[in-house]
Amino acid sequence: MSTGARHPDFRQGDRSEYLAVYILSALGLVTQVPRQEDIGFDLICNLAEKNAHADLLSFRYHYAVSVKSASKPKIILAPPKSMETHQHYSAHFDWLFNFELPLMLGVVNKNKQTLSLYSTLPAWFLYYLNRPEIGVIELVPRMRAGGPNPGVDKPKRVGPDVKAGNRIRFQVDLGFPIAVITVADLQKKDLLEEKKRTIQLAIELGAASARFAQAHTPYFWWINKTQPTGGVLDFAWFVQNAPIDPAKLGQMMAGLAPGLMSAALLFKQAGRLDLLKSLRDAMRLLPGGSVPPEVQKELPDIYS
Repeated sequence: MSTGARHPDFRQGDRSEYLAVYILSALGLVTQVPRQEDIGFDLICNLAEKNAHADLLSFRYHYAVSVKSASKPKIILAPPKSMETHQHYSAHFDWLFNFELPLMLGVVNKNKQTLSLYSTLPAWFLYYLNRPEIGVIELVPRMRAGGPNPGVDKPKRVGPDVKAGNRIRFQVDLGFPIAVITVADLQKKDLLEEKKRTIQLAIELGAASARFAQAHTPYFWWINKTQPTGGVLDFAWFVQNAPIDPAKLGQMMAGLAPGLMSAALLFKQAGRLDLLKSLRDAMRLLPGGSVPPEVQKELPDIYS
C-alpha cells in the first residue's frame, strides 16, 4: 500500500545517488543497480577514452561504487538480525572479496555539490589476516583534513560484537579520497582528465588484487598515502607470509600455471633454451592437470 510519504533519510540517500550519477557520467558510463538488487553497491561505472583515430569514445576500467551521504559516510557490513547469533555466517562480507570489480566508496556532499571517491582496497588485509574472526566490517573514510596524515595501515580491532556471534568488529581506514570531483570540475577538461588518471590507477590496483585472490595468490595492492584534498601520494603491496598449507599451495600453483606455460612456449619459440630450462623446477611443482598433455609434449626440456 502506498502512503504517499517517504522517510527523509531514504529521500536524502536517493538525492545523493542522483548527484553521484550526474558527476560520474562525465567520466564514463554509469549503470544504476536496481534498488531491489542492491547487495552493497549502487553503481557500475567505467572510464571513457577518446579514440585517437576517430571521433568516438571507448570505455574501459570498470568499477563499482557504493554511494553514501557525507552525513553518514561509512559502509557497515553486518549480519542480518536473523543471523546475529551464528558464529560462522559470512555472506554479509563474502561478496566483497568475491567481487571481480574494484569497489569505491562515493561520499556525496550535496551542499558543496562534490563527490569524494575512496578506494576500499585496505579491506583485503582482513581477507588474508583475519577472515575467521570477522564479525562486522566498517569501511571508514577520512573526512576531515588537518593535523598529521598517517599512512593507511591494517584495520583496527574494535572488539567482540554481540550482533555477530561475538566475532570481531573491524574498522578499516580508507584514508582520504583518491579523487574529489565537484560539479564545477566537469567544465574543466584537463582537470577532469587528471582525476580520471588517478581513478584509473585505483581501478588497476583493485582489479589486479581481485585477480590474485581468484588465483589463490595471497597478494594485493592498496593505496597507503592519500592527500586530504583528494589524490594518491603512494601505494603499497602486501604478500602473506605464513606456514605452507599444501591445499592452498596447490591452488596457488594451479593459478600460476597459465603464465608459466605461456612463458615456456614463448621461450621455446624464441630459441631461448636457457630461459626455458630455468622454468623446469617451478613447472614441475604445478599440480597434475594444470598443464594439458598436448602442451607437455611441446616441452620435452621440462617434462622429459
